[in-house]
Amino acid sequence: MHLGGANVNLIASLSGWAKQAKGWPFIISIVLIGTFFFVVGELVTPTYTTVGPLCSKVGTVIIGGSVGGVILKLLATEGYFQDAVAQVIYGPEGLKRLSSDQLSVTWRTLTSRIYMPNLLVAAGEKAADYEKLRHALQDAVASRFKYDADLLITNLNRHMEFTVPAPGEVRLVETTISTLLPFDPTKELSWKHQIQTDSGAKLSDYELKDEYKLGDGSMIPTKVHQSDDGTSMITTYTLPAGVSHEVMRTKDWRWSIDKDPVFNFISPYLIQAATVTVVNSAPGVRVVLKDIGEKDLFSPFGGGKKIIEAGQKTILKTKKMILPEQGFLGVLLRIQQPEGVDSGP
Repeated sequence: MHLGGANVNLIASLSGWAKQAKGWPFIISIVLIGTFFFVVGELVTPTYTTVGPLCSKVGTVIIGGSVGGVILKLLATEGYFQDAVAQVIYGPEGLKRLSSDQLSVTWRTLTSRIYMPNLLVAAGEKAADYEKLRHALQDAVASRFKYDADLLITNLNRHMEFTVPAPGEVRLVETTISTLLPFDPTKELSWKHQIQTDSGAKLSDYELKDEYKLGDGSMIPTKVHQSDDGTSMITTYTLPAGVSHEVMRTKDWRWSIDKDPVFNFISPYLIQAATVTVVNSAPGVRVVLKDIGEKDLFSPFGGGKKIIEAGQKTILKTKKMILPEQGFLGVLLRIQQPEGVDSGP
């Protein structure tokens, strides 16, 4: 026990010496000690056949360990280990090995480093407040950008035309052609579309025709579920496995402008690029568009505007990828027509 305690004290002393000496002098000293043991062992071996070889072996072990220490010191000095660990953890293969909790911690660290560098270092009495703010921002970013759908819309082209079929009513004929890119082309693809009424209106207040077709004109199998209160309808569409699918949606609906003057274009999916054409052929109606989720998400093309008077049209194009829950909101405003101007049927 006494000998073990002495060894522990010796190791602790050597460790402290290494720390104080910043590593290099300690390693050099150990190399010299190892060399001494080796040389002495070789010299006394002819006379002391037991002690001599033992000293040589001890010297060899010390020298070998010192060389390894030199190599490790060099690698550590050059930042090799940090770079290697970072590459393993943050590389594609390393991320696959992380648990959900580990991924969450990694995500928080990366978002802080990229989007909130000024909040990384908080000192003084405000440290706790900065930490709370940092976590609040991270939670907001995580909830905003989480995407667990199994498809991407690479291109979307939508044409919308408003008319007035009868006084107080509006009709919207909408045609959308889009290309769906499944993340796993070997599996059957399902996606959903929801129609949600506003202003307390029910689906029974609308005349609605809605259908999806493939690029070749064949109908897409659907399953429809309507909410108990009659204000929303979710349609599920299913396609066979494939690399990509071009689909066309045609929607023709008619309703009272006073009951529901609001419409929107919001997708739960990522949309790489979108072009939306809005034609206002409704006398006495003004169409006002407002971006949702980000300012100037859609930009008018060719001199168009986001306030579209009767007889005008606007072509909108996206500047960047549309994230889930982004899009635009539209409001239909009834405008007093000058005397003698036809306001529709």
